[in-house]
Amino acid sequence: MSAKTKDKIATAVIVTLAGIIVLVMAGLLGFILIRGLGHVSFHFLTSAPQTIKEGGVSDLSCLIPCSYLC
Repeated sequence: MSAKTKDKIATAVIVTLAGIIVLVMAGLLGFILIRGLGHVSFHFLTSAPQTIKEGGVSDLSCLIPCSYLC
């Protein structure tokens, strides 16, 4: 098998895999948009953020692990 043939086969495999990945990502994005757009309102997009009353993460609990990284 010549180098040119091997190159064409490798290119075809890489392009096919990239196409599959793009299709999967587009499918996931479409699924999220279709399922989620009904739950998003104009008020949600334009209102200021509100504090979380239960659960969530405090600022201090985020800073402590980050200090180990620095």
